[in-house]
Amino acid sequence: MLYIILIILYLIAFGFLAWRKMDWAIYMFIFGLPGYLIRFEVGPLPMTVLEGMILILFGIWGIKAFKHLSILIFKQFNFQRLKRWAERWKGLLGAIILFLFSASVAVVVSPETKAAMGLWKAYFVEPILFFIVFISVIQKDKLKNIIWALAGSSLVVSLVALYQKLTGNWIVNEFWAAEATRRVSGVFPYPNALALYVGPIIILLVGFLVYQIACRKRREGDDNQKSEIRNQKLRH
Repeated sequence: MLYIILIILYLIAFGFLAWRKMDWAIYMFIFGLPGYLIRFEVGPLPMTVLEGMILILFGIWGIKAFKHLSILIFKQFNFQRLKRWAERWKGLLGAIILFLFSASVAVVVSPETKAAMGLWKAYFVEPILFFIVFISVIQKDKLKNIIWALAGSSLVVSLVALYQKLTGNWIVNEFWAAEATRRVSGVFPYPNALALYVGPIIILLVGFLVYQIACRKRREGDDNQKSEIRNQKLRH
């Protein structure tokens, strides 16, 4: 019972954050990607904390988008703008619709309807919902915050793994927990999942840092060039 109460309180707090600061809620979602491991049920429907966060994000985004659209319509919204937006994204929208339609057909023809519905929900519908919110809220200048959220998540997972390595605690498999054969898994159920999560984030972070250093050097070079031009003008 306490387990469910804590999940509910967390999702309520997340919903409050999403209502006030949608971009920060997305950063929190990225930071909490391992939340797919925390499972619960809503009636007969199995859910994870990560799925709950996606539904909250999309629900609040939808409410705000509808409210904003209603205000625009009330103020004689220019539907040509909406048409231009649809023309701009028609390729992406078409691909999403086709992708979702194909997945839905697979559910209909599957002999295991319940299992297929679970996969359809978790691997198709919810990622698309999050993608819609993401591209609507996160602009180019905010992408670096996404990378830092991933870095923070990876750091926490890595610290848990380091503690496991040093102490042997929090490792569910006795063979992995033994000092001679110790393998850490972080918050994940098996070691490979830890590597698959942390590895790509490290590569992304290294690339991001290299890019930041290159941009800084380029800015410094531009500043030096401007200073030289200014000095030459003063001498003349």
